Amino acid sequence: MGGNGRIDFDTARLTIDRRETVRGRPWRATLSYMAVIGYDEDGEPITKRRQKTKTINPNDYPTEKGAKRAAERWVESLKEDQEQAEARVEKMRVERERAEARENTVTVADYVDGFVERYRGAHGTLEESTRRDYRVSAKHIREAFADVPLPELTAKAVDEWLVGMQNGHSQSSQRKAYILLNLACKYAVRDGDIDVNPVEAVRPPAGAKADPNALTLANRDHLVNELRRFRPTPVRTAALLALYMGLRVGEIAALQWGDVDFKRKEIDVHAAIGQGKGATYRKGTKSEASNRRLPIPESLMAPLKERRALMRGHLASAGVRLNADEFARLYVVGTIEGAYKNPNYISKEWRVLAENLGLTGTKGRIATFHDLRHTFATVAVANHVDVKSVQSYLGHASAAMTLNVYADADEDAKRRAAEAMDGALNPDNHESEPPEGDMPDITVIRTA
Repeated sequence: MGGNGRIDFDTARLTIDRRETVRGRPWRATLSYMAVIGYDEDGEPITKRRQKTKTINPNDYPTEKGAKRAAERWVESLKEDQEQAEARVEKMRVERERAEARENTVTVADYVDGFVERYRGAHGTLEESTRRDYRVSAKHIREAFADVPLPELTAKAVDEWLVGMQNGHSQSSQRKAYILLNLACKYAVRDGDIDVNPVEAVRPPAGAKADPNALTLANRDHLVNELRRFRPTPVRTAALLALYMGLRVGEIAALQWGDVDFKRKEIDVHAAIGQGKGATYRKGTKSEASNRRLPIPESLMAPLKERRALMRGHLASAGVRLNADEFARLYVVGTIEGAYKNPNYISKEWRVLAENLGLTGTKGRIATFHDLRHTFATVAVANHVDVKSVQSYLGHASAAMTLNVYADADEDAKRRAAEAMDGALNPDNHESEPPEGDMPDITVIRTA
């Protein structure tokens, strides 16, 4: 209620009188009060006495005492109306101030969205897969912090958000969202937008540890024997490249004949096929360590030559003649028209093959195409190939990453390690003579 209409009930005065000149002689209640009508040049309120009146039916309230009670109830209703009006005005004021504050203070969700765009600009073109991960993570952040001003973000709120994400979200999704929020807040501290990064006080979600489902020895032999009987189809060639060299499916899909050096028996891995929003695209490898030149195992030479011969035969049947440079640009598991195979196509074709052959891994599951890469690494580590060489084949950034995933993946290797330690520490296997004399008192050893 505005200043001109506001009643100062503390100083107001209520009077009751009879209107003798009016027919029926009704009661008249008069509330006299001071009202603010403006402000002087010094900001002091200018007041004026005003009044409100109410006619009270004498048939309902024949006595002055009853009329007075009715008048007091009328004043109480005026007071309630004024309090409700003032509460609405106050609520509108608070909401307006909050809206103005939100306009001037960016929310966590908006800051993260803006950060992703700034980060992309500062670090050049991001891979579509990375952009997709950022978009998904930013969506998870928006669901929780759409209305939270950035300076009001707390470690407790982040902790509760991560606990909530445990229902319905993978460990990988939780960790990616945490990393994005933490990175954005680090930049906010650097730029002076917030004083401290609350995310750093929260323990990050555990990373999802790889669970290699490598093919068993029997299934490895079964697979190789079956593939020897196959024509050199794309899935057969891709499976052998993954099994014998540990290549990723995207790297295999991007492999061109110009990358295969039959004379030096080497393959140059420097590209991959990525999965974007509704489409695939050719890109660089996963990391700098993934760019690698690898020796071709002898067992893989013949299958690769068979695949090359098959494609040349198809070209001849189609009446297409390509020079050496043109053929070098064809994809090893692609088409004679020059297209590469979608990595998803390779994985799906492999799935059909694996199910038909009953190819299960050490975890009892049907082996995926990526499990062929796991098989390569597990077999290499179990057969004492030095870890740096395994790391190089896999394109891992460090030997620690390779060991973390594969060092304990093979149960037979662990048993051999136990046997080796048993043999190395057993005195019966050594030429040294046992000590002569009585066994020393154990109490002497304890207190020595």
